[in-house]
Amino acid sequence: MGFTVDTSNRENQGNPTNGKPLNSRGYPRDSKDNKFFKEIQVKNIKDIITDDCVVYLDSDTIAFKAAQVQEEAYVTVTNITTGWTKDFKTKTEFKGAARKEGKITDKSWLGIENMKRVASGEEPYTLDMFTIEPKKRLKPDGGIDGIKSYIDEYSEAIKFQFEIDDVQWELGSGDVFRHALPLPEPYKGNRSEEDRPMLLSESREYVVSNFRHNVTCGIETGLETDDLCSIRAYEGYIHYRKTGKFNKIQLAVDKDSWQVPSLSGNYDMNGIFFKQPQTYVIEATDKGGLGTIEFVSDQAKCSGMMQVCKQMLTGDSSDHYHPYLRFPKEMQPEGSYADTSFFKDFCNLKTPLEGLQKVVDVMHSFFPYGLKYTDCHGVDQDVDTMHWCNTLFLCVYMKRKMDDTMDFYKLCEAFKVDTSKITGNNKLSAPVPVFIGNEEAEQKVAELKTILTEQIQPELKSYKSLKKNDLVERLDNINNKVDNMLQQLETFYTMKQLEK
Repeated sequence: MGFTVDTSNRENQGNPTNGKPLNSRGYPRDSKDNKFFKEIQVKNIKDIITDDCVVYLDSDTIAFKAAQVQEEAYVTVTNITTGWTKDFKTKTEFKGAARKEGKITDKSWLGIENMKRVASGEEPYTLDMFTIEPKKRLKPDGGIDGIKSYIDEYSEAIKFQFEIDDVQWELGSGDVFRHALPLPEPYKGNRSEEDRPMLLSESREYVVSNFRHNVTCGIETGLETDDLCSIRAYEGYIHYRKTGKFNKIQLAVDKDSWQVPSLSGNYDMNGIFFKQPQTYVIEATDKGGLGTIEFVSDQAKCSGMMQVCKQMLTGDSSDHYHPYLRFPKEMQPEGSYADTSFFKDFCNLKTPLEGLQKVVDVMHSFFPYGLKYTDCHGVDQDVDTMHWCNTLFLCVYMKRKMDDTMDFYKLCEAFKVDTSKITGNNKLSAPVPVFIGNEEAEQKVAELKTILTEQIQPELKSYKSLKKNDLVERLDNINNKVDNMLQQLETFYTMKQLEK
C-alpha cells in the first residue's frame, strides 16, 4: 500500500507538461508557489546549490506514516455479563455519535438492537453493560510490501520535486536532553505506546537497509533528528554565505525547521502533491532581521527568530510543551494567547531586539511573580519567569552545531534585551495592602475606635428587641458607618510586594 493517489486535484495543479521531464506517475515537477513563505521561496533551486549538494531528510515521519497507513483502527465491544464480543469499525458505529454520557443513537447498531428488544418485550441494553476496547489491525492489503512501496515512492517524489539525488535519511531513537527539562508535564508526554504503528520497527529497518542513512541516538548525543538536520542545514547556510551556494539543505515536515538559517523545504504531501512544493531560504538575523510572519488559514506562519518567539509563546502540542497550559488551572493567566494574539503583537516588529523584548513582556504578563510548581520529575520548582523562559527556549531552539550552548540568557544578552522585570521576580509576593503606621494614621485609628465604642456598639446591644422594619433600618445605619470607617482607613494602606 503506497500513496493514496487523488487525481481529482490534478487539473488544478497548473502544471502542463510542455516537454518537461515526468516522474514515474506521469507528472511534471510542481512549479506552483508555496501557500506561504512565498517571499523567501526558491523557484529554481539549481541556481543556489552545489553539484554535490546533500539533502538531510528528517525521515522519522516517513517511516511512521509508511507503517501507519498499513493498518486500520477498530473497537471490540464486550457484553460484561455474557462475555459476548463483536468488532466495529468505530465506537460511533456501535452506539452512535451522541456526546451525552449514556446516550445511544437510534440508528446505531446498539440503537437498532434495542428497538428489536423492546418490540419483543425485553429490556433495552444500556452502555454500562459493555466495554469498548480500541484496537488496530493490518488492512487486508497492508503489510511489508506496502511499506516498501510507500517509502520508495516517497523517495522518488522527493528527489524529483526538489531536484537533488544525494539524500541522507536521518532517523532518531531514545530520549534526548529535552526530556530532562523541568517541565510541568513530560516532554512529548502526550504520546503513548498505543500510538505506535504495528510495523514501525519493520518500516525503520527498511529505511536503514535500503537508503543512505544515519540514526541519531538521543541517549548518546542528547539530540533529536531535527536537531541534527538543522546542524547540517546551518553548515550549508555558512557555505552559502561564503560562496553563494548551499552544499547542504534540509527537508522536514516539522515547523521547528522554519527557525534555522538554511535552505529548507517541507516534504509533507496531500495525495501525490507536495503541500509546499518549493524550498525557501531562511536568513540569519544579520540579514533577515527578526524573520517573516504571515497569517494563513487561522495560523501565524513564521520563519527565522520570529518562529522561535512564536513557539515560545504559543507552544507545540506535538511535543507537549506550552507556556502555561500544562500548569494547574489556578496558575494559568486569564484569557488565552494563541496565533491571532501573536500575529497582532508581532506583525509590525522587525528586529530581534523588538521580538525578544515582546516575548519578555508577554511572559511577564503570564507570570509577573515567577512560578512555583512540581515538575514532571517530582522536583519542587520555585523559579523566576526568566528561568521558565529559558526552559521553553531550550524546548524550541534547534541546535546550530553539535556543541551549541545557546540559551535564552545568552540570546537576550547578545541583543541587549531588558529582562529586569522577569529576573528574580519570584522572590516577592503579589502586591498586598500594607498599613502605613505613621502618626496621622495612628490618630485616625484612635478616632475610629472612639466611633466604634461610642456609636456603633450601643446600637448593636439592643437590636434583639427591635421589630423587623426597625431592625433593617438599624443594620443599614450601622453598615453605612462601617463602610465610611473603612473608606477613611484605605488612604493609610499602600500596595507592597513582600518577601516570600
